[in-house]
Amino acid sequence: MTRPPGSPAPLWPGDLLDVAALRAGRHTARPFREFVLKVHSRCNLACRYCYVYEGTDQLWRTQPRTMSRETAAQVCRRVAEHAERHGLRSVRVLLHGGEPLLAGIPFLRDLARTLRARLPATTAAEVLIQTNGVLVDDDTLRLCHEEDIALAVSLDGPAAVHDRVRRDHAGRGSHAGVAAALRRLQRPSCTT
Repeated sequence: MTRPPGSPAPLWPGDLLDVAALRAGRHTARPFREFVLKVHSRCNLACRYCYVYEGTDQLWRTQPRTMSRETAAQVCRRVAEHAERHGLRSVRVLLHGGEPLLAGIPFLRDLARTLRARLPATTAAEVLIQTNGVLVDDDTLRLCHEEDIALAVSLDGPAAVHDRVRRDHAGRGSHAGVAAALRRLQRPSCTT
């Protein structure tokens, strides 16, 4: 769809997506298989390039820090309904933030258990935590081992590169903390 020069920017989805034409052309929607849950709205780092915390839009300051247990339960119900409606054999749920580990081990454990309990018996759930790594400790590893949760750790390269942009709120680099987490993840057992 082309716009005449000087016309206002398109609005999503109206100017960019003709839903009626798609439906008329027998387009069938594809089900979601991956869900990103923002479980904590704050971060323990102040990365210079962060589009949320370092951007001009500061509305995040008015949001609750942690997703409520009621909201988490509702999300689990809706993901389960979606999986059942579409006969999905698996879903991936990525726990994100801010820094999702700030939500706490009990919250994360409860969310993973609630999700798996609500899903149809024929649907497997892959649960992942996307973390900056600084808060990964033995309790985190125990949670991941016991609840079959994978960790994805963000790293921006060697210390000189990483620490230039990924700093804590006091201005200190975070590479050493991330490196310690990665060493912890290499241990043969994550239950100790």
